[in-house]
Amino acid sequence: MVSFIVPAYNATKTIKKSISSILNQVGTKLDYEIIIVDDGSKDNLRKKLNECFDPSELQYISYYRTENHGLSAARNYGVKKSHGDYLIFVDSDDFVSNKLLRDIELFINKNYDLIKWSPIVVNDGDILKTDTNEFEETTGEEGFNKLFCTDPLMMCAWNYAIKKDIFIEFPEGKYHEDFAVIPLMMLNAKTMVITDKLEYYYNVSQNSKSITKEKNKRKQKQRYKDLFENFDNLIKTTKENDDLLDYTKENVGIFACNCLLQTLKETKGRNRAFYKKELAKRNISQYIVPRNFKQRVKKIILKLLYSNVWNRI
Repeated sequence: MVSFIVPAYNATKTIKKSISSILNQVGTKLDYEIIIVDDGSKDNLRKKLNECFDPSELQYISYYRTENHGLSAARNYGVKKSHGDYLIFVDSDDFVSNKLLRDIELFINKNYDLIKWSPIVVNDGDILKTDTNEFEETTGEEGFNKLFCTDPLMMCAWNYAIKKDIFIEFPEGKYHEDFAVIPLMMLNAKTMVITDKLEYYYNVSQNSKSITKEKNKRKQKQRYKDLFENFDNLIKTTKENDDLLDYTKENVGIFACNCLLQTLKETKGRNRAFYKKELAKRNISQYIVPRNFKQRVKKIILKLLYSNVWNRI
C-alpha cells in the first residue's frame, strides 16, 4: 500500500484539487490511502472535504485534526497513522499526476527503498514540460552523487516515494525540515531508482512557504538559525557514517554549502549580517572541493569573505 500524507493548514481553497489529483489515479493496481492532517486550521477544512467528495471517495481518506505545531509535526503524525509500505508527501496547495501510481508500480513491486521522479513547477496550472520513459537504477549514495549539483529541488520531500523502513522523522518545531532529513534518507537507501517522469506539480502561484516571503524579521532569523543547525547536523552525521565514501562526504559538504550560499542571496539588513557571521564561524570555504578552475576561484573568494580570520560583514 502507498500512503499519501497531506498536511493542511487553512487549505480550503486548494484542497479539492490536491486530493482529487490523488483520487483520479489511472492504470494501477496499487492500493493507496490518503491521510490528511489538519494542522489546527481555522477555515473548517473538514466541512470542505465533506462538501467536495462523496462517500465512495471519502473511503480512501483518513482525516485527523491536531493542534497547530507546523509542517514537520503534521507530516510525522501522518506517518504514524499510515498503513502503507511507501510514503508520498503532498502539500495541500500542490497536486500530482493522475498516472503517478501507474508509473511507479513496477518499482514498488521491485521493493526499491527510494523512488524519485521529476517535479513540474507550474504557475496557475500552466504546464510546459513533457516527460520520458527513461530511468536509472542505482543506490541512494550513487543517486545523491548524481543529483546533488544538478537538481535544485533534490531535497524536497514531495519528489519521492519513500519506503517507510528508511523514513527519518522531520525535526519538529524547526524550519527547513526537508534539508534536514531528505539527504540522509537518500544516503540510507540501499536501492533507488531515478525516473524522468513528471509526477508532482509544484504550484508557485499558490505556495507561500519561501523564506523570502517571511516578513516577520524575528521568524526569518529563526529560519536562518534552523538552517544552520540542520547544516551542522547533516555534516556531522555524514562524517560519522563509515559506510559512505569520502567522495560522497565531500559532495554532501558541497551540497550543504551551496544551500547556505543560495539562501544568503535572499537575506537583508541585520539578518544578512547575522547570516554572514554564521558562515564565517563555520569557515564555509572548507566545504568547497576545488575539482576545477571555477571551484578553485570560488573557494578562494569564500575563504576571503567568510573565514574566522577575515569575518567581514
